[in-house]
Amino acid sequence: MHRCEETCHPHTSTNPPHCPFSPDVVTTCPCGQTSLSTLLASPRSSCTDRIPTCTKNCSKTIDCGHTCRQTCHDGPCPPCRETVPLICRCGSTKTTRLCGEPYLATRVDPDSGEVAETDEFLCAREALIAKGKGKKRAVTLQESFAEQEAQDPLGLHLCDRVCGRKLNCGIHNCELKDHRGACPPCLRADFDELVCNCGSTVVLPPIPCNFVIDCRHPCIRPSDCGHPRLPHACHEDPMCPPCPYLTVKRCACGKREVPNVRCSTDEKKVSCGMVCGKLLRCGGHRCRKSCHPPGECEAVDDQVCLKSRKHCGHPCPLPCHFPSACPADTPCPKLIPVHCACGHITQNARCGACDDKPEGNEGRLLKCTDACAIAKRNAQLADALGVEKREVKTKEVEYSPELLSFFAANQAWAQQVETQLVDFVKSDKPSLHFPVMKRPQRVFIHELTDHYDLRSESLDEEPRRSVVAHRTSTTGIPSPTLAEALAATKKPASATLSLGSLRKALPEIRENAIYLEGVLGYDEEMLSDILRPHMRGLNFTLTWVTDEDVLVSFDSPPVDLDTKLASGVSALRTVIADTGFCVSAEAVHVSDDGRMARGSWTPVLGSSSAPMSAKGSSTGSANAWRMPLKTGNSFASLSAPANSPPHAPQPVANAWGSVIGNGHAKPPRAVVAPRGEEERALPSLSAPTSSAPSRIPTPSLPPPPPVAKKDEDVPDEWDADMEE
Repeated sequence: MHRCEETCHPHTSTNPPHCPFSPDVVTTCPCGQTSLSTLLASPRSSCTDRIPTCTKNCSKTIDCGHTCRQTCHDGPCPPCRETVPLICRCGSTKTTRLCGEPYLATRVDPDSGEVAETDEFLCAREALIAKGKGKKRAVTLQESFAEQEAQDPLGLHLCDRVCGRKLNCGIHNCELKDHRGACPPCLRADFDELVCNCGSTVVLPPIPCNFVIDCRHPCIRPSDCGHPRLPHACHEDPMCPPCPYLTVKRCACGKREVPNVRCSTDEKKVSCGMVCGKLLRCGGHRCRKSCHPPGECEAVDDQVCLKSRKHCGHPCPLPCHFPSACPADTPCPKLIPVHCACGHITQNARCGACDDKPEGNEGRLLKCTDACAIAKRNAQLADALGVEKREVKTKEVEYSPELLSFFAANQAWAQQVETQLVDFVKSDKPSLHFPVMKRPQRVFIHELTDHYDLRSESLDEEPRRSVVAHRTSTTGIPSPTLAEALAATKKPASATLSLGSLRKALPEIRENAIYLEGVLGYDEEMLSDILRPHMRGLNFTLTWVTDEDVLVSFDSPPVDLDTKLASGVSALRTVIADTGFCVSAEAVHVSDDGRMARGSWTPVLGSSSAPMSAKGSSTGSANAWRMPLKTGNSFASLSAPANSPPHAPQPVANAWGSVIGNGHAKPPRAVVAPRGEEERALPSLSAPTSSAPSRIPTPSLPPPPPVAKKDEDVPDEWDADMEE
């Protein structure tokens, strides 16, 4: 049916070449902008089927460089219809032609007198050559008029149209017949008196067209905003200079009023600096742009979906794909822990839940190895010999400002190092070898291992120098962690309370709220949207305890609140690991009088403990380390001082409202005592703070330590100590 359109060429195959009009070759309309699947109800079955066209412009590039403006069509594009300019040789005359149509004209050869066709545009103006100089000169206007009069003395070829060009006034047009040269000046005049806006200057007629009065007296126009005008001369412009006074204006998004804004500033340009936070079209994300006028929210939503997947419930990691549902045909990439049958081996594996495998890798069992058999045998021997499992020790420490400053500047890397040290202390390994690193990182590890009572040393020479930590008889885990200590330094002094003065243990209580720590950059609406999918249908209220911590309380707790609360906290921790919208989420108990208790705290030292050294390690005896108390109580709370009179408990609304109602003040974060300690009431913000030392100090952080350009040029004081 179709024939090869290429030039003559050899054939290397015995089979005929593939038809270029086959259905597998042609997948779009002739212009290539629309897929055939959207134009045809059923796909083409053979090369002879018609190829439909779309309603868009062809837009193919023609040989001349322009694009085809015809509607989508078959075959080659028609000649170009773009208008292109033509300029004569001398540059005095210009005309236009269609790009696809070549220019053809006839001219008389002045030497032979023959009529010939040419594609060059030539004007009728002759260029004279000065004798003896060989240079061309343009014909003057007077010479042109004389030449025209000589060629047409009767004026049969004069143009009878009006000139119509703008005169020098810029208002009126030239009313003479078409002529060469410049138009005459505008001769129109006004015969009425011209008075300035202030009335001090009067110009008597006749007044030339487009005359601008020049008044030197001050302007007396009233201001529209009500502020006094700055002194300026009288003017004819309808607008006076902008008002420079500072005032209070509503921002573009309308959330708040912004002070100290120039009065003449457009309200659309006034910004409060807050994030917009309005729901986008998908209904699950909010606008992240800063303050802007209504209707200018993000056009493209590239935020992570985070909706629960169909089979496993893990958050969807894909960019927002509204309005389509989360794809369930691809395996879930979330990492989940899988164990062996005995529980000795634990690994992370992808969830893998999809339509083909709804359960994914949930419940998958790893194959036990020889290490499992060894661990089982050791456990049996320990039970037979009565060997007790070693308890992990904890100790209260104070970190130096330099250590906290380095941690704040390298938080992600430092948290990994801290996690490795904690896992090492909990394990049975005798030593921990860190990878090769530069001197500032080695300094940090040397100082941090002192708080764990580990013996550290540097190995090898630069640039392959590394640190190894060895276990000692007093090795334990310090409290608080570096992240908790850094967060405490950022809190107000009224919120930093002493744990050593807390002595009374709470009775067994149940969690009834969730405490979110380190929430930054989210308002109430944005935070509610994140929490609502994971609250299992519970109605909740958000209360800002500090500028960074939020208490999630429930309006009418159901009977199975414990189960739903544990499930919600577990889901929130998964979202925190994926998005990092806050530092941590923990289930807490809020009593009727507004006091809050948090669980899972380890024992700490009181005010009578041994003092700390400069590096934060204890200089006392073995009493510096304490074993976890054997008590069934997992909670402790703040209570009133010992010498304070007893008082009746107050409702939650009154207890919190007395603090929250005072401006922007927030109640301090509740600090919880160790298990087995006594309860004391939370002191009010107006009461003087206790003289007891705080569990977490609040030093002012110095700038991060300088980093050497060359490691080999800087001595390592820890290396020198080890060499001695």
